[in-house]
Amino acid sequence: MPIILGAVLLVGLGVALGNTDDSDRPEGAGNTAQQATTAPAPAEPKLSVEEQNAIGSARSFLATSPFSRTGLIQQLKFEGYPEQTATKAVDSLGIDYEEQAAESARNYLDTSSFSRTGLIGQLTSDGFTQEQATDGVDQVM
Repeated sequence: MPIILGAVLLVGLGVALGNTDDSDRPEGAGNTAQQATTAPAPAEPKLSVEEQNAIGSARSFLATSPFSRTGLIQQLKFEGYPEQTATKAVDSLGIDYEEQAAESARNYLDTSSFSRTGLIGQLTSDGFTQEQATDGVDQVM
């Protein structure tokens, strides 16, 4: 009797596992291994070695001092990068210029006394836009 029961269980298990009738499955509920194929992610534009180096230089400058967009591009140009390369590098970094302006404002206030208007003027002369300079000063004053 135990042998017959075991045989019945094995046959039942085989039928259950071997059932490939998809008529009762919702459409699209087939084998997930076959469905797991995904389209490749769009390739990011390749950067030249010079562009990669300009990005590295920009990051190094930002690690030591706050910069406006204009100021950072000028610094990279001073280092010998062409303007187009410097601009592409700076624009690829997603820099928060309001935060850069605030950090610059803090640095100025650590070493000198400024009126609000004077500090905004100093930041705009450093290349920050009027809005960035105002927002930066608002964060520290």
